[in-house]
Amino acid sequence: STFSWNGFYVCGLGSFDMPIHMVGHTFSAFYDVPHGSAMSVSIPAVMKFHLKERIEKYSIFAKEIFGINGEISEKTAKAGIDALLNWYKKIGVPTTFKEANMPTNELDAMADDILITAEHWEIETYNKEMVLSILKLCL
Repeated sequence: STFSWNGFYVCGLGSFDMPIHMVGHTFSAFYDVPHGSAMSVSIPAVMKFHLKERIEKYSIFAKEIFGINGEISEKTAKAGIDALLNWYKKIGVPTTFKEANMPTNELDAMADDILITAEHWEIETYNKEMVLSILKLCL
């Protein structure tokens, strides 16, 4: 964790964003959800949201992490996300708001909070509509 917030791991990569952590921090702030549980709910949702633009990255993830055979394709990328969800279920961590005992009627307020975090972190990639789409993928 020492390297995770000092910028070392992104040296030379240019701009980057951390939507998973923006979402996860809000989950923890609103509902006192442990950080790991917030991540297990938000990671698959963010991956699904960015699927079309990150097919190659997620296909490689599927192959390298879960041993999924296939070409660089949307099908392989989706299989990787599904494998991640299945692994989360196998180890007993939540993957949805319901499983994390989080209410689903405060998406608008959560989106506003996520955008405040984005502003503080100087991340301009996301707007409210995008954030709400990610949150709906957590349902």
